[in-house]
Amino acid sequence: MDKLSVQLLNSSFWNIWLARKDCLYNQKVVELYVIAERALQGVMEFRKETASDHNVGNQSKNPVKEPNPKGVCTMLVGDGLIVAEGITFGCVVKDHNQQVIVVACLKKNLCVVPCLAEMLAIRWSLNLVKG
Repeated sequence: MDKLSVQLLNSSFWNIWLARKDCLYNQKVVELYVIAERALQGVMEFRKETASDHNVGNQSKNPVKEPNPKGVCTMLVGDGLIVAEGITFGCVVKDHNQQVIVVACLKKNLCVVPCLAEMLAIRWSLNLVKG
């Protein structure tokens, strides 16, 4: 698969995810052709913005990814709604070398709006790491 195909595939997945969220949380149905147009526009914009990066002679072909500074962790937080049964939270914490140090999940019997669910997930995750 060539680079353009991979970019289009990834952009399509992303736009399908956004359309799903729009449908679930905003009750808006996004037509398939709109998703496809947005995916194509995203790839075109990305390629336009990164085109100048490929023409710069001083950049290496294989950039080295610097690790996070020591003592800095990455925390990935997620929430998922289960309409009939409540809400679930998930958290993954990685250290400065991107090694997983904490993985946790929690189920609550609550029915809340999505924005509040995200805030609760972040608060729960911060308390988990803090404690």
